[in-house]
Amino acid sequence: MEIIGQYKNGNYSVVLLDDGTKIKIQLDDNADFIPSRPESIDLKITDKCSMGCSFCYENCTQNGKHGNILTNSWIDSIPPFMEVAINGNDMDHPDLKHFLLKLKEKKVITNITVHQKQFINNFWQIKEYCDEGLLHGIGISVSEKIHPHLLPLVDCFPYKGNIVFHLICDIVTPVIIESLKNRDYKILILGYKEVGRGKNYMIQSMDLFTRNYNHNWLIEYLHDIRNDFKVVSFDNLALEQLHVKENISQDEWDERYMGDDGETSFYIDAVNGIFAKNSTVSKDINYPIDKQNIGEMFNVIKENK
Repeated sequence: MEIIGQYKNGNYSVVLLDDGTKIKIQLDDNADFIPSRPESIDLKITDKCSMGCSFCYENCTQNGKHGNILTNSWIDSIPPFMEVAINGNDMDHPDLKHFLLKLKEKKVITNITVHQKQFINNFWQIKEYCDEGLLHGIGISVSEKIHPHLLPLVDCFPYKGNIVFHLICDIVTPVIIESLKNRDYKILILGYKEVGRGKNYMIQSMDLFTRNYNHNWLIEYLHDIRNDFKVVSFDNLALEQLHVKENISQDEWDERYMGDDGETSFYIDAVNGIFAKNSTVSKDINYPIDKQNIGEMFNVIKENK
C-alpha cells in the first residue's frame, strides 16, 4: 500500500492509502476530531440517465439536464486531497473528462459510481481515465440481478483493487451476495432511500414479504460477511437500517465509524445549484450554492446540523 494523500485537518491528520483506506491521527489530547475542512463530498453532476432504475432516489430520466461542472467558482475552492465521489449516470456528461482533468490538477482524489451496464458499455473509457490518473475508485451499482458480462470484465480490469460493488439494502438479494462472495471483492452496502422514485417503488412494485426477507437475511448474514469479502463498508443510512452498531463491540465501532453525515462530508447537487448534509435530506433541507466556496458551504452544514 502507498500513501496517495496526506493533510492536516483541524486537530488531526488524514492519511489516504491507494487501496481506499483512510487513517485519522489525533494530534492533541482532545478525544474529539474537530475538522477545519471537509474530507469528502458526494457530487451529483447530472439528472440525465438512460438506466431508468425504478427506485432511483434522484428521479433521473433520459431527458434530465446536466449540471455546470466547469465554470462554477466553488470548484476552484476544492482543497488538495479531498475525496470527490461523483454519482449518477456520469459517463453521459459531455464535460466529464475536462472536469476530471481539472480535479487531477488540484490533486483531488476522484471516485465515480456507475451502473453495472455503464461499466460494461464504457469499460475502455473508464480504463483510460484510470490509466491517466483521472479516476481512483470505481463504484459499480448492482441491483436485482448481475449482468452476465460484469464479473468477467471486473476480474480482468487492471484496477480491480479499486472497484467497489454498491449494494442497496432491501434490494440486494442472497443470490447476488452468493455470486460476489469469495472473489476478493470489496462491497459498499447502501441504505435504501425512500425519496424520489424510491418512495413509490416500495409501495407499488416490491411486495413486503420480499423486502423483509432480503432485509432480515442481510442482517443475519452480517455476522459472516467479513469472511467473504476483501472489504465491507456501509453508508450511514445502511448502518442505521441494519442495526450494525448493536451487533459489534463499542471498541470496534469507535475504531471504524467515520462520523455522522455533515461532520466531515456533505452533498452538492451541481444540477440544481444546491448543497445539503446528504443526498437524502437534500430533497427537503438544502441551501443555495450562490457564490459560496467549499469552506463556506461546509460551515453552513456544520452550523445547521
